Amino acid sequence: MDTMLYDGDCGFCRATRFCLAALDVTRRVRWLPFQSLSEPPPGLVWDDLERAAYLRAADGRLFEGYYAFRALTARMPLLMPLAPLAWLPGMGALGSRAYQWVAAGRRRIGFGCRVRGRGS
Repeated sequence: MDTMLYDGDCGFCRATRFCLAALDVTRRVRWLPFQSLSEPPPGLVWDDLERAAYLRAADGRLFEGYYAFRALTARMPLLMPLAPLAWLPGMGALGSRAYQWVAAGRRRIGFGCRVRGRGS
């Protein structure tokens, strides 16, 4: 099973998780707020998890931010219609910039995000 790590203190992130989980009709992804971890996964620090969502694939591969969403398009049947667009040449760079812009402003979006530092 794949595991999506997201910011459980961010209302925007929780709302996004709710929508994506509803589309996960095969229940292939486990959704886990990173705050429930006692330590970051190997290769990550707390600041990484504060900055972006991560998908840890069942085979151990790690996908960050936009690339995590793009990986979901290949795993979740209801997102598969988006896969051809998400995997077009150049979409990685464009999608990553868009993801970073949204992630940087998510606390201003107004979904009840709380700022918490965990340290690294």
